Amino acid sequence: MGVGVAVAVNIIDNSIKAAVLDAPLTAAGDITVSAKSSSTITAVTLAGALAASLKADTAVAVAGAGSIAVNEIGNTVKASITGSDKVESTGAGDISITADDTSTINAVAVAATVAAAASLSPGISVAIGFSFSVNKIDNDVDAIVLNADSVKTHTGAIEVAATENSTINAVAVAASVALSASFGTGISVAGGGAFSFNSILGETKGYAQNSALDSGGAVNLTATNTSTVNATVVAIAAAVAVGGDNAVAAAIGAAAARNFIGQKQNGDVDTVLVEAYLDGGSIDAAGDVTIEAISTPTVHAGVGAGSVAVAIGGGVGVGLAGSGASAENRINVDTKAYVNDDGTTGIDVSGDNVIIHAKDKSKIDSGVGAASVAVALAPATAGVGFALGVALARNDIDNHVEAYVQSADVEATSGDVDIHAEEDATIDAVSVAAAVTVTFGGGAGVSIAGAGAEATNKIIGSTLAYADDSSIDASGDIAFEATNTSHITAKIVGLSAAVGTSGGSGVGASIGAAVARNYIGFDVDGPGLNVTRDELDVMAYARNTKLTAGGDLSFLAKTTPTV
Repeated sequence: MGVGVAVAVNIIDNSIKAAVLDAPLTAAGDITVSAKSSSTITAVTLAGALAASLKADTAVAVAGAGSIAVNEIGNTVKASITGSDKVESTGAGDISITADDTSTINAVAVAATVAAAASLSPGISVAIGFSFSVNKIDNDVDAIVLNADSVKTHTGAIEVAATENSTINAVAVAASVALSASFGTGISVAGGGAFSFNSILGETKGYAQNSALDSGGAVNLTATNTSTVNATVVAIAAAVAVGGDNAVAAAIGAAAARNFIGQKQNGDVDTVLVEAYLDGGSIDAAGDVTIEAISTPTVHAGVGAGSVAVAIGGGVGVGLAGSGASAENRINVDTKAYVNDDGTTGIDVSGDNVIIHAKDKSKIDSGVGAASVAVALAPATAGVGFALGVALARNDIDNHVEAYVQSADVEATSGDVDIHAEEDATIDAVSVAAAVTVTFGGGAGVSIAGAGAEATNKIIGSTLAYADDSSIDASGDIAFEATNTSHITAKIVGLSAAVGTSGGSGVGASIGAAVARNYIGFDVDGPGLNVTRDELDVMAYARNTKLTAGGDLSFLAKTTPTV
């Protein structure tokens, strides 16, 4: 008997803060408040087991291996100016408040087992291997100007920027091989399972609240989030049995991945927030005012399971092979850029433009494959082969993108006002299942193969660009634009083949099925995957708002969903 176990648990939990609190600041050059974090976990767990038995009588070999990795990063990264009555660059300097985080988890979990048994009497071998990886990043990254009476530059720019770059690279592999040879009965059983659960949560915010910003150049309030999950999960099982009398070989391979951005692993929604905004304050700038939130959450998932069973018996040969692969990928992100409830002067841009942009570009790229092969040869009596392969995929994107002005006055005295919300969500899904059986029996041959592949993909959410209870005045153009270009591509294949030959009777049966369910503007949930209408909201509008444009005034709401 051989047993191997490898376990790794790694946790990083930090608080990184750069802060100015109730302190007046004056400098002839730049004023910089910056908080930066770079966290990396690299974990490799390897488990292996080998069991061999050689006996004249009954030989039994059992091998088992398990590899487990648990990794977590939870950081708070904050740069702030709070409660200062005066922050001023008196020369040509800039004022910048920036929070920047880069978090990376590299996780590899591998388990491999081999069991071999040989005897004159019955020979039995069992090999089981599994790998399990759980990875989580939950960071809050904030750049803040709060309750500051005056933040001023004479010719430089004012920047408040938060940036989050979270990446999980996860690999889980399990492989099992069972071999038996006997002049009597040979029995081989192999099982391999690989599982990877990955989640990214948290918030990214760049904002000014209850503060007055006075810039001799540009003002930029930005929030950027580039969360990415790359997951590769593979499970392989092979069983070979040779018996002078009878032979039985059974192999099972299972692989599963759950990759969530904005959801916990228990399925509870915990939306990732990406926000840039001015709330209860004012901006007076000689250059552009840009309030921009950008999110690009991405999931790449490759999941594969394979099983091979070969049985060769002088009497009866039985080969059983089964494989299953599953991927569940979900993205829930709210991306918002806005001005809300301004102070006494509103946003007064004496230079070029006021730009309020919210943009999301979510992508799920999922490939799932399962293959099973069963071979049974019994020249004297009967050969029986059964192979089953199942591949399942579930991909969901549920985002809300908003750019707006709420209860505020906005003025561009020599430029344009552009309020733009954009959603570009993409799901590319491939699900393939294959099963093959080959049998030969001197008396009878029975061969049965089944393969099923399914993918359910949905995109829902809202994209809004609007002004409500506000006043907007521009010497140039005023434009409201909301666009949604959601796209789903699904390729689903189910293949099966059964060959049964015999000296007497032969039976061969195969079934292959492939199902794709793609929904844009419909919700799909519950044990029965109930479908309910949940329309995409794409709206550009003004309500209870005064608009005065020296150039063009436009509202554009556009959606081009494709499947």
